[in-house]
Amino acid sequence: MGNGDASARTVALLMRDHVLSDDIIPVCDRMRYSYRLESGAFLRAVLEKNPNREMQGVACLFLARFLNDRLRMVQLAKDRPDLARRFEIAFGQDTSLITKAGFAINGREILMVSLSTLS
Repeated sequence: MGNGDASARTVALLMRDHVLSDDIIPVCDRMRYSYRLESGAFLRAVLEKNPNREMQGVACLFLARFLNDRLRMVQLAKDRPDLARRFEIAFGQDTSLITKAGFAINGREILMVSLSTLS
């Protein structure tokens, strides 16, 4: 079993047991730097399900940063086709995650979509 499988299992356990936690900030911070699909799903789950407004705000901020980083990767792959194959190997074939997740390509719109779930 590869390292990716262990990471996926870890995120699944966090989703199951800790999305509603009032002490989830360090985990959200770590997820922000990941390129795994599960990390984005975790941040969305905290944003949508955690009743604590501070945790929702933190999840919103880190989700926006996560998506912005993902966007930069997609843009870089478009600008440098030689990197596209490397990204596919490292992060999977789907480098269009942002548009498939229903988020606009404009970083400002990504933040607005995330913030709209807080109201």
